[in-house]
Amino acid sequence: MNKGKWIVLLCLFLIAAGIIGYVMTRPTAPDTSASNFDDTTQATSNLDKAVSNAILTKNRGSYLAGECQAEGHYIMDSTTEGTSVIAYVLAMYGEYGFEDGNFVKVSGTGVIPSVIKFSKDGAGTYSMVNYQEPEDGEGYAASIRKMFPLALQFQCLNISASRVKELQTQEREYAAIYLKSISRHAAIGNYGDFDHPLLTSLGVSVEVSNMMCENRNLSKYPLWVGNVERIEDGIRYVYQVDYDQEAHEITYSKLKYDTKTVAEKFVFDSTSGKEISQL
Repeated sequence: MNKGKWIVLLCLFLIAAGIIGYVMTRPTAPDTSASNFDDTTQATSNLDKAVSNAILTKNRGSYLAGECQAEGHYIMDSTTEGTSVIAYVLAMYGEYGFEDGNFVKVSGTGVIPSVIKFSKDGAGTYSMVNYQEPEDGEGYAASIRKMFPLALQFQCLNISASRVKELQTQEREYAAIYLKSISRHAAIGNYGDFDHPLLTSLGVSVEVSNMMCENRNLSKYPLWVGNVERIEDGIRYVYQVDYDQEAHEITYSKLKYDTKTVAEKFVFDSTSGKEISQL
């Protein structure tokens, strides 16, 4: 396979990765009956929060950064022995950011069966001791059988669509709360839920598209004709890609979100890939 085709495949892979940081506690409904909770119920509530924090902490920095961290989880079972608590969990993690005005899961995971070990002190505070995930690939099923009790293995190996939806809904609650906190309204979803027109689909040659992918000056720009938002040193910028078919020009512009002031701009000939101008 020639170099050009490899680069195209790499670009497409990076886009697909988006399908699959502002940190918040897991969103919950207001508690209006805490005084009626017995000790067992309160312990479960604390463990639930501990699992949320563990998922966020474990995954932070491991994926393409968005501006909102999110998680969803389901505690299948837990065991307690002395000060040690083990939670058997189905977990999902996501980083959300703005793409074309939508709030999109730009990176993260699907549902991953996980075993999280905590220590619990006398005040009921949980501290994460260990976070274990199954092996990838061929070793997945075998590691599930080693990690989980027999009664839970079927759930881990046969995750239902309804469970995936449940965790996805929890995850998107973070995104909704974050949007409210910054007074923004946007559709929330995965990369595949929205249209991302590639240059090649609009008539630009594979060779020129490859040149754009290889250009280090354009590494923060989207791989499609559209825009992404990034917060840099406390300032929100829009990285915009435009394609003028009649003028045969591809334009990359970095704008301040609030003032639309141009911070940088690159213009390329769409037929040759040569740079026409730079700001």
